[in-house]
This record gives sequence, C-alpha cells and structure tokens, in this order.
Amino acid sequence: MILSCPNCSTRFLVDASALGSAGRTVRCGACGHEWRQEPEKPAVHTFAVPASDAGDSGAELPEGAGDLQDREEPAPARRLPRARRRSRQPRGLFSFLLLAVIAVVLLGSYQFRGVIVARWPETARFYESLGIVATPYRSIRQAVPRE
Repeated sequence: MILSCPNCSTRFLVDASALGSAGRTVRCGACGHEWRQEPEKPAVHTFAVPASDAGDSGAELPEGAGDLQDREEPAPARRLPRARRRSRQPRGLFSFLLLAVIAVVLLGSYQFRGVIVARWPETARFYESLGIVATPYRSIRQAVPRE
C-alpha cells in the first residue's frame, strides 16, 4: 500500500497489514507530520463460474492457498522517490557558472575601466554615477582615420 503524507506529499510503501483492520496513526519520516490512516477497503469482485465448468475442474487448490495468515512482522516502510524530484546538481552548477561569469564581467569592468573609458568615452558618466574615478589611459588613443 502506498501512503502519501498530506503535508509534504512524500510517498511511502507500507505493508497493508501494518495498519491493522481499524487503522492507526502514522508519522511522515520526511517532515514529521502525523495523521490517521485507515486501511484500504478491498475491492469486491464477483466472478460467475459457468455451470458446465463447475464440476469439471478437477484441480484442487494447494493447502492453505486461500487462507489469510497473519504475518510475523510487517515489512518496514520505505520511501518512494517523488516523480518530480530531480538531481539539483545541474541546477546548482548552472547557478555557480552564471554567478562566476557575472563576477568576471563586473571585476573586469572595474579593473579595466581606464581602457574602457579610453575606447568608449560615454562610459565615463556611468562610472562617475557609481562614484568610481575612471580616467582614460593616455597610451590608448582613438584611432584616427588617415587621409
């Protein structure tokens, strides 16, 4: 029987005999939430045996095949994986790489601000608005077209 925690939706595989006939209080192993779980009601199936086959069977059931026996000890519940659960490693790796790229761009734009302002003079206002002194390097000159 599969139980699902109403609080966190974690699913657990539990032996139906562990609940007994009256049900019992169970606790989620993931979040600790407790709730009352009733046993599943067995489905009622009626099968009609054709009249011609009723006496012709001849095959007997092995001894104890139809008996319900109490089990010694119910199997321990094991946690079923969620269908939506995915490995977080690729998402974490992507986030780390994105953060690294942003850091490199920001540090590069600060470290090479003199070169950037020499090549692109309009960026000097941006640096000034941030309170960063950005003087263009003198060795870098604007390319002057030759005649």
